[in-house]
This record gives sequence, structure tokens and C-alpha cells, in this order.
Amino acid sequence: RPAVLNRAMDLFRRFTHGRHRLVVESDPAIGARFRAIDSDSELPLELAELSDGTRAQLLLAVRLAFILGVETELRPPLFLDEALTTTDPARFAAIAGALGEIARDQGRQIFYLTSNPSDTGAWRQALAQRDLPPPQEIDLARVRSLSGAATADALQAPAVPKVPAPG
Repeated sequence: RPAVLNRAMDLFRRFTHGRHRLVVESDPAIGARFRAIDSDSELPLELAELSDGTRAQLLLAVRLAFILGVETELRPPLFLDEALTTTDPARFAAIAGALGEIARDQGRQIFYLTSNPSDTGAWRQALAQRDLPPPQEIDLARVRSLSGAATADALQAPAVPKVPAPG
């Protein structure tokens, strides 16, 4: 198996707290295919049968496996832009904790960009559950001496002038 596939399988298992395993099955009629094994029932599931949240965990695992697989000896930081915003609390904790372990084990920085202050608390809790150091929060509003987040009015794009008629 390619190393990137092994890494994706490991990350998926870690992100789901061992609830799912990714396997490659060989079917003479259609060739090789991916399936997920539910560890509780040991039933194989087509990827389309996974919940949206579990598919999101798989997608993140595959993306990270690819990134980690093409690196050389350098370990650049990983930037995740609200990658966990739509996950439920249990999935958030599983992924954040696994990413914290990766950061610790590889001496890597992980930047998680978010506009949701509760995400910082969720990261703190997930890392604490695994006896990892807390995240370092950088509040850009505070750094820029702003009173807080931008309001919806401040984010309104300026009026665009009308395009004149072709004549």
C-alpha cells in the first residue's frame, strides 16, 4: 500500500476514535474499492453510507495524509480555516485531539483560523483531555487594537457603479 494511504487510514481511525477503519477491498467485478468498517458491528459500509460528519472526517484525513506524504524533512505549519466548524462536539474533540498529538509528535505548528470564540474553548478542552498543552490564542482584533469583531455593516462591500449601456 502507498504510504499516503496508510497515513489516511491511520488518521481516519484516530479522527473517529477507532469507531471506523478504512479498508481497501478487491472485488473481481469492479476492482479495488474503499469501504469503511464500523468497529461496533464489524459491518462494511460504502463510503456513501457514512454520515456527513464521518465523511468530513475521512476527507480531512485524506487531505492531511496527502500533505504529510509530500513533505520532505521540513515540517511547515498546517493551516486549517474553520475546518471543524460544522462538526459535532464529539468529532471536534476527536479531530482536535489527534491534531494536537500530531503537533506534539512532529514538532509541528497547526494554525486553526476561526471567527467563532467557542472553537478556542473546544480546542482547549480537546487538548486537555489528552494531557496536551493548551492552544496559543491570537485574537487579531486585540492585536490590531480593535474593539471587537467587524460588524455586518463594516463588511458591506461598497456600491459598485452601474455599467453604462454599450451605446
